[in-house]
Amino acid sequence: MSHIFTSYLRAGSMTLIAKIFAAIASLAEIYFLNLLLGKAEYGAFIYALTIVLIIGIVVGNPMRSLILYRLSTYKDNVLNTDFFKGMVGVAILVGVIVTLVIMMIGWQAWIIALAAIAAFEIIRVTLCSGLQAAHNIPAMTFFNTLLPYAMRMAALIILTIGGLNTIPNIATAYMIAFVIPIIAVAARYKIYPKFICAPFVSADLWYGLKIMLTQLVHQNARFIDVILIGSIGLMTATADYVVALKFATLLLIGKQLAQGLITPRMASGHVEPEFATARFFEIIICIGGIIGFTCIGGYILPLFGDYAIVQSLFFLCAASMMPRVMTGCAAEFLSMKGHAGWVFIASLMTLIFTFAVAWVLIPIYGAIGSGITAIIGASIANIILWIGAIKTEKFNTINRGDFTIGLLVTIICIAIGLQFITTIIGAIFIALIFILYLVYNRTYIIQLRDFIHARI
Repeated sequence: MSHIFTSYLRAGSMTLIAKIFAAIASLAEIYFLNLLLGKAEYGAFIYALTIVLIIGIVVGNPMRSLILYRLSTYKDNVLNTDFFKGMVGVAILVGVIVTLVIMMIGWQAWIIALAAIAAFEIIRVTLCSGLQAAHNIPAMTFFNTLLPYAMRMAALIILTIGGLNTIPNIATAYMIAFVIPIIAVAARYKIYPKFICAPFVSADLWYGLKIMLTQLVHQNARFIDVILIGSIGLMTATADYVVALKFATLLLIGKQLAQGLITPRMASGHVEPEFATARFFEIIICIGGIIGFTCIGGYILPLFGDYAIVQSLFFLCAASMMPRVMTGCAAEFLSMKGHAGWVFIASLMTLIFTFAVAWVLIPIYGAIGSGITAIIGASIANIILWIGAIKTEKFNTINRGDFTIGLLVTIICIAIGLQFITTIIGAIFIALIFILYLVYNRTYIIQLRDFIHARI
């Protein structure tokens, strides 16, 4: 297990830096957009951006998954294969069609203005999946995370300095920020798309269809709360909830790091020790982040505007993150093992239940209802993924210790979010649980100490 731990620290350094940068940039984005637009208009903007990105993700992720599924074990240069170049060509053509459709049916000015971002998301995801399939994680991280966020920050700074806070100015700046990484990765690796039918077989088409259906359901289930709040016109509540969700999403930095490293390697081989190591990092970063926000959240939130309610909302959103780290990279495991149907079932059941709950709670409780919806959705999804891994591969994605610790932290976060207990009391309990978890997994801590000592 020691060599797995060491490989994660080495290979993950670039990815970790990128995720930390993305976290800082995401918070800066909230600040600049609120400065440019104000709270209510920020809610309208983020609602539209969410819709456009969901469409891009739903259409783009099947191509990403198919590239990883087909090429992760490929011996030669993945980026030079006809299959990859054909997929890039398909991504470009599909992206253009998707953009035109969004512009024709867009029901909000922001949605129409940001429509092209869906195409850019589809193309960038497809290009970067080739780098991931080639196990070039540093390059994939740079072009998929570091450069896009850097471009968005540069655009927002220029807009703020120039006072360019109109819809056309902001939409143009965002589209430029999204397209530059595409040009950069294509130029760097001399990727030329082929506008011919990629060498699909029937199994590829069925696999891609299942992934698309899964993403369609999954992304709607994931953002159903944001979509419903925005759709009923509660833009101020949308802004509150999105800000809380953005802070809570930072808790998944460990999971995002693990996904980039472990996903290509789960197609074959013995993954149990590596999966457990990744899950440990996911959980400690998640719980550690909750403790960190408890300490400094009250000082940070006023910088963004009138977001006092976000402190309570954060803990509800944090509770929805715990099931995701308790089961590790379960969805990625099932997809790479060819069991995308289980991921689809998990997403479908999540969408059904969360939509029903959201339809009742959000009109009554607003952002608080969204937080409760997110908890229910995350719990249902990850229970089904856990069952799927056991049924198909006899692989248990959780263990008793992780489950117990995660459940306790989830309950405490819910209690804080609903103001059943004070933040201070909850934070003390979470800190004690965190220490207990580290003691329980002290083997990892010893390995980390030895790794650092060996390099000093």
